[in-house]
Amino acid sequence: MPNPCLQYRPGCEIRINKITFQHGSKDERLLNDDHCNATWDGLMCWSSTPAGQTAEQKCPAYVDNFYRHATATRKCLDSGQWFFNSELNATWSNYTSCKITDSYGAGPPLVLVPKEHMERIKLMYSIGYGVSLFALSVAIFIMIYFKRLRCPRNTLHLHLFTAFVLRALLSFLKDSLLVRHLGLPHDV
Repeated sequence: MPNPCLQYRPGCEIRINKITFQHGSKDERLLNDDHCNATWDGLMCWSSTPAGQTAEQKCPAYVDNFYRHATATRKCLDSGQWFFNSELNATWSNYTSCKITDSYGAGPPLVLVPKEHMERIKLMYSIGYGVSLFALSVAIFIMIYFKRLRCPRNTLHLHLFTAFVLRALLSFLKDSLLVRHLGLPHDV
């Protein structure tokens, strides 16, 4: 599957070439140390930036799990060169504020769910756990009550059903005891 970012590269190169044509050749601009050259960093197009300043842009909308309202930055050094990260052995753009992560700043990106939907989602999974709890309770009762159903395979299923019942009960217990999924009332 092709990289979706690469479709934006030709437009960036056209803009860079247009700027180069209007302001002289690339060699002439390299002698002028008061600006960092316009460039494509593999993800976004960066305009020419005065030396000693930091360029800012909105995070790209075409990258999954990026917060589109945050800003990415790229530092132009006083020497007129883009910041070079020696660990990466390349110039570096700062996209850390763009990435959607959990509240601790680590882990897989989170899907943001609007608060008005949370009550409906909680109701749906509570109904699902309730139906599951009822059906599993009936199945456990039938397997215990009828002695003809006792065999190693059904014993294994009985243990599995018991584990699912305990999971449903713990889910209901968690929802009823914890305040906003943070802790017990006296702790929050």
